[in-house]
Amino acid sequence: WKFSLSSFPALQNAGSRSFSAFRDRIVRWGRLRATMMPIPGLFEPFTECLMLGIIGSIVLANTLEWDSRIVFISHCLYWFICDMVLLRIIETGSLSPLWKILLMWLLRELWTFPLFLTGAWGREIHWRGSHFRLQIGGKARKLD
Repeated sequence: WKFSLSSFPALQNAGSRSFSAFRDRIVRWGRLRATMMPIPGLFEPFTECLMLGIIGSIVLANTLEWDSRIVFISHCLYWFICDMVLLRIIETGSLSPLWKILLMWLLRELWTFPLFLTGAWGREIHWRGSHFRLQIGGKARKLD
């Protein structure tokens, strides 16, 4: 195996920008990751902003007696700012208004765990007009 890292971001054309298309894409990728690497996939929700913020605020409140609300809000604000910096670097055109970006960011963060559970619950995916059943190792068998 050979591993290499590009200095260019992966440009993705998500196509449709509807909630259902977003949900389907996230669930499909979650199912792919779960069949390719099932054990690391179990820890995926613990890499997300809200879960890390909750865990971190509880730990810091109990060990250093910090106010858990301030820790959580500071954590989420910092995470959002980092996401905005990254978005600004990657996007070549103008950005949507800040309130829309913030709203979509909040919804995406809140949907993380339910979409993870939906992805972990099944093995069938729909992609480019065809239905597939995922097998261990990430291989897919066409059902149509």
